[in-house]
Amino acid sequence: MLHSLRYANEMRKNKIHIILLYLSIIVISFFAYSSIFYPLLNSDDAVSILMLHDFHFPDDIFFWGQDRVGSIIPLLGQIPYKLLNIPLLWAESLTHYAILILGFFALSSFFTTNFSKIAFAILWFLPIDPFLGLVRYSFGLQYAFIGFGLYFIKIQDNNTKNLQKKSPLPWWLLSFASFLIAVWITESAIVTIMIILSISLLWTWYKDKKIPKRSVLFSLIGIISGILIIMGLKDLVTVSSHYEYNQQLLNSISEIIRAIQLLYAKLIAGFSLSNPNPFQLIYNYLCLLLIASIPLLILTKNSNRIKNWKWITIFTLDGVAFILVNLVSHWSLLNGVARRYFVGVYIVFWISFLLFTEYISNKRIKQTIRVTLMATLLLGALSIPYGYQYLYPKRLTPKAKVVGEFRQLGRIGIIADYWNSYGTSFVDPDHIKATPHDQAEVRNYRLVDSVFAQPNLYLIKDMWLDTFPDTIVQFGNTLYKAGDEFNIGDCNICEYKLLEQNR
Repeated sequence: MLHSLRYANEMRKNKIHIILLYLSIIVISFFAYSSIFYPLLNSDDAVSILMLHDFHFPDDIFFWGQDRVGSIIPLLGQIPYKLLNIPLLWAESLTHYAILILGFFALSSFFTTNFSKIAFAILWFLPIDPFLGLVRYSFGLQYAFIGFGLYFIKIQDNNTKNLQKKSPLPWWLLSFASFLIAVWITESAIVTIMIILSISLLWTWYKDKKIPKRSVLFSLIGIISGILIIMGLKDLVTVSSHYEYNQQLLNSISEIIRAIQLLYAKLIAGFSLSNPNPFQLIYNYLCLLLIASIPLLILTKNSNRIKNWKWITIFTLDGVAFILVNLVSHWSLLNGVARRYFVGVYIVFWISFLLFTEYISNKRIKQTIRVTLMATLLLGALSIPYGYQYLYPKRLTPKAKVVGEFRQLGRIGIIADYWNSYGTSFVDPDHIKATPHDQAEVRNYRLVDSVFAQPNLYLIKDMWLDTFPDTIVQFGNTLYKAGDEFNIGDCNICEYKLLEQNR
């Protein structure tokens, strides 16, 4: 009896320690990378905040000016912002992190050890520099909802194993809804979902030598319904004339070769000793060491019979598929095969590796792998604050605090380059209205009229003008220079006024 009580107390203490570790990791991530504290918040980030501030259905169902990237944060953010009266930046940040936290717990349910769950918490909330899009952009949100769908599938699988005669329909419907939202958020989720469905059906056939007809029927109905719903949503929005995504979907053979060359160059640069970020450099080499250990562990039979081959296969194939997708995607090539497009690869390869290491039987080898793995993740987590402090922008000050200086100017309108427009007004959209200039990518023309309706108008010349001209025409309105240039919010600005003939 006494032994049982001691064991229960130890388990309770251990559980508390785990919860505190989770909480610490999440809090550190929130105060480093949420919109209210993030040092490099840009106009793409700001659009989500501005959409939350003034959400219009159905016009704003996708990211302004395009028919992809579902506005999940602006939509759900209406609850804390409009119903609970939480300040705008806090509402956006809390909504974003609520989804990430729930997604983390859904995906971490696939791990059996506390070590794997803590390691996953670090790589999920404190990713390495090139993959910060996990907590900043739509990629993490996409995989959060993929995680929800997988979690519901896993529950149904467990019910089947335990011979529970419960209808699978509720779990299938929840999975369908989760996967549909994932596709709405980012269309690349289609690849992941097709892999999940294919491997799940093949796995059932391999084990039972048959596939239940209702599983095939529901999969087909889900695919057809999902396509029709997404197409219907696309028909509800107006696409910007500057939008290039749909003009060419796939690369030509020569363009694929170019994409491979760009990816290869980025990989080589990551291992170059000239890499200015030492934490990232060491992280890359430690990852290489961990990858090299996989075949050795298999050949030396240091793993028990792995029970999670189904999920390891799904996550590994997903990572491979996304590498191929990025090489054939013309949009990826137009953006220089940017590292942010490989966030999904980062997530699923790490999940596969963590699942694999849980079944290493040799205690000494397992301990060595775990120490190396944890050192890798912690060094990766340090790469971002180091880079911000010593490389670019050489500060950790939140962008919201920097551009918050614009509040001194009262009610103003701003015309600027795209990256200095929405990325300035998000801090106080009730009083600061901004738009990109008329030759840039204007994502929301509703804001143009509100800019000119403000009592004071300013131009930001950074990344747009060499000097402030005496007069300039914008959106058919002639503006004249009405003051001297000055710097505020880390921007060079000057006041302009409308000619009387424009009024």
